[in-house]
Amino acid sequence: MHTSMKKILLLGISLAIATPSFTQPPPVGTITVSFQPDATIGEDAAVFKTYDQTGIRDCIPFGSPQTPASTNYGNDPEFMFSAWTYNQAGCPTGTTREFIRFSELNTIPPDASIASAFLILRGPATSTNYGNNLYPGTPALLNNDNSGWVSRVLPGSADAWNEGTITWNNQPNTDPISGNWVGIPITQSRWGWTQVIDVTTMVADIVQELQTDPDANNGFMLALQNEVFYRMQLYASSDHPDPALWPELRVTYSDCHSGFGYCVTSDQSSVYNFTATNNLVNYEWLVDWSPVGNGPTLNYDFNYTGTSAGSSHTVCLTGEGTDGEKCQRCLEVCGSNYIKIGNKDNNGNVVCDPVFTYCASTPNTQNYTFTAQNQSYPFYNWLINGTVVGTSPTLNYSFPIVGDYEIELRAGPSSTFYCFSLIKHFCVSPVYLYEGEKPSKPLSGEKPLSSLMVPGDDPMSLSELSKQVTISPNPSTSGWNVNCSLTESDLVTITLFDFSGKQIKSMTVKGNKGNNKYYLPASEVAPGIYFIETKGEHLNIKQKAAKQ
Repeated sequence: MHTSMKKILLLGISLAIATPSFTQPPPVGTITVSFQPDATIGEDAAVFKTYDQTGIRDCIPFGSPQTPASTNYGNDPEFMFSAWTYNQAGCPTGTTREFIRFSELNTIPPDASIASAFLILRGPATSTNYGNNLYPGTPALLNNDNSGWVSRVLPGSADAWNEGTITWNNQPNTDPISGNWVGIPITQSRWGWTQVIDVTTMVADIVQELQTDPDANNGFMLALQNEVFYRMQLYASSDHPDPALWPELRVTYSDCHSGFGYCVTSDQSSVYNFTATNNLVNYEWLVDWSPVGNGPTLNYDFNYTGTSAGSSHTVCLTGEGTDGEKCQRCLEVCGSNYIKIGNKDNNGNVVCDPVFTYCASTPNTQNYTFTAQNQSYPFYNWLINGTVVGTSPTLNYSFPIVGDYEIELRAGPSSTFYCFSLIKHFCVSPVYLYEGEKPSKPLSGEKPLSSLMVPGDDPMSLSELSKQVTISPNPSTSGWNVNCSLTESDLVTITLFDFSGKQIKSMTVKGNKGNNKYYLPASEVAPGIYFIETKGEHLNIKQKAAKQ
């Protein structure tokens, strides 16, 4: 163990970020913190399992009292995820995974907006382990793709883990949805390799959930994408004797004061009641970039009519906090139409009232609370896109992605005699954040690209991979040229994702050694921010692209 020296750096807005350098500077008005804890505070541990000839059962290495699967490795100075052979120890194969947690995330303000978060791993100059298996000149036997995954350990006390007790056999559960995982590229050297991994979305989720769940921060697991030998990525842990090599989490966030919440009643679905969530020195509300109010609350009728979806509107609150900081938060409000059926019998008497209220707030506008106005009925069913998601008078629901939804409440005396109310084209929208002075009004129908708080920016300026693939034009109005430089012939898969991670289109093309140019059409794709993933045998990079 080393002398406690918790390394938390507050990087000033105007200061350059030390190595590793990133492709873009942090937004103006944000705060960047660096968490690089030592052995006393750092929490990282490998879990290790060796297999016998069956490849299933545990194997006890020569001279060991128990299987590695039941052994804790929390004080190991190295940090690796691997699949290797251990024949000299009497075990044909073994697999290692790594768990890491940064408890300092709990110090970030709970209402902060996360602009970026990078997990930085640094390899040692040498080791008793083999080192990274993949590098220029690697032997043919070891010439295997060693790319990995970062996945989030599930929140909650059931999956909390301790560096001093975690083993393969008691390792916690991780997020099972592969679309939420982040890829770890292949290594380019045997020793001293530095990996920079974008974990923005996971960190943003952790910080948000810490508001209600003290066990939301259970950290991450790192593992190979293909746990078949010979594959290894090797880095230093927080127990390494060289402090410069300790794992680091670098987070850039904004603690903007101009957050606000809003509530809508289903039978008046065009009337929004907005309320600032903080006390400000001054307030300015804008709808579609025109001033509409200057107090802590705003009641606004968008006058949606008809049975189709209404038009979209941008609502912003610009405010100045007591610290003199001025910032602005905006969201997009989409029109909804309301249908209520069966609330009166043939004599005009009220049988049941299915009216409900729904509320949300920035920056977490995918989390809604739905509340039935009448709380005394014995029967309630909440349906989203036709699927029952709740049976109580109140429903707390987190929408997985932004988009258009249908919300229905069924309420009444019984499951066979009830009334229902329905909102079609219920719009779940993102939040746009501006720091510093209020931005100029964008062109009609256009949102400033720099305002989107988009996860997934590629920071791999340290890696030669970032030099192999370029995208142009960017932004584009119809599609992108993907220029790819290959060291050998390869099949290349180019995939377009939206900013929520949903795959839009994909194509696989033959790549020749040298420079290759492909075209990814996107004339049918809506304007916005996207990601283009270019992937081959020794190539795996995801880059941001904008469609105008």
